[in-house]
Amino acid sequence: MAKYQLTDTELARIKYPPIMDTRLIDNPSITQFIQQLTAVQRNALFTLTYENQYAAGDVIVQEGDNGEALYIIRLGKVAIIKGTYETPTILGYQGLGSVLGEMSILEGTNHSATVIAIENVRMMQIKRDNFLHFLEEHPDVNQYILASLSAHLREADKDRQRSTRKINHQQKQIDDLIAQKEELIKTAHARMEMSDHIIHDLRNPLNLIHGATQMLEMMLPAEVLLENQGLLNIASTASARMQRLIDSLLDTSRMESGDFELKQDALNIHLVIQDIIAQMRLSLEKREIDVTLELADNVPIIYADEAKIIRAIANLVDNAIKFMPEGGSLRIEAISQTAAAIPHILISIIDTGPGIPNSARKHIFDRYAQVDVDGKYSHYGYGLGLAFCQLAIEAHNGRIWIEDGDDGIGSRFNFTLPINN
Repeated sequence: MAKYQLTDTELARIKYPPIMDTRLIDNPSITQFIQQLTAVQRNALFTLTYENQYAAGDVIVQEGDNGEALYIIRLGKVAIIKGTYETPTILGYQGLGSVLGEMSILEGTNHSATVIAIENVRMMQIKRDNFLHFLEEHPDVNQYILASLSAHLREADKDRQRSTRKINHQQKQIDDLIAQKEELIKTAHARMEMSDHIIHDLRNPLNLIHGATQMLEMMLPAEVLLENQGLLNIASTASARMQRLIDSLLDTSRMESGDFELKQDALNIHLVIQDIIAQMRLSLEKREIDVTLELADNVPIIYADEAKIIRAIANLVDNAIKFMPEGGSLRIEAISQTAAAIPHILISIIDTGPGIPNSARKHIFDRYAQVDVDGKYSHYGYGLGLAFCQLAIEAHNGRIWIEDGDDGIGSRFNFTLPINN
């Protein structure tokens, strides 16, 4: 009678282990006990046996059970395991003629492993008292038992040596991986420190350029200022764009490392979008890009980090302007979706640019991602602005994604921001 019936999953885990070791293969030296007996001894032994049948998945012997019988496999195959059925350690497989349980019977100890039928099995069993009586009548059989036990011990010693070599090899691999990880961490820290130094070094001359531009606007005579206003506007717009790039680089590094805090401020998305468009008016007019704002009246005030949200929207708009052909169109939508499981506002930036291939969309928010547009690889917004956008939006528990633009033309960048109560 089976002590337990394994599930199909448990049986498959034991029958088809992910790694098959040579030690799991039947070893003839430990299945020769019956063959070594004389015909008289075999007949005498089999008169003491009774047969049990087990189906695949039946547990025949449970680890820790009393050694009450000797088992001889007459048909089929069993697995010998230690541990649980969920995470078993497979000691081996035994088939026709194998003898199991002799150690427990001779020593009067509990079974040290579990025996499971992995296919239909016919098992001859001999109770402990009958077997010990058989040994008394046939004392020369003891040498065969000792030979069988010796074979078990030799195999166990080989297993121990193999396991030791395997453990040493695995430990070396672990040590190598730890060393590689530490080296990668050091390299990442060095790159981050170098990046921070470069950012701060860029900020100083940029601030000087921005300050000098403002001073010129204040000090130049009115007629000279009027004649050169276009050049000053170009310098001012370029420095603002460079400032956003530098800030995005710095904040991206901080957000990736988790070293940042969100400053929750009341945010009017209508005003944010309108201010961004006003600041980029020169670039829009230069490229003759038509802008349409579709901002729903029911979009509420939300609480978010104003600087990060402004920069995220500015990056998306700047990308659209940069890659859109002259005479294109840009539309920005903002709606409130209060019926969703998590109420949020949805902001969309839709352009009529070259679009982004489906194959590149899953990488578009990676740092320095390259996108093949019209057969040419280009850094779509340097890959840095979009990486910042994703980190900033997700830090607010929102999400960002890309779709085709209207009628399959261009791109539609969408992102959500939760509505705070």
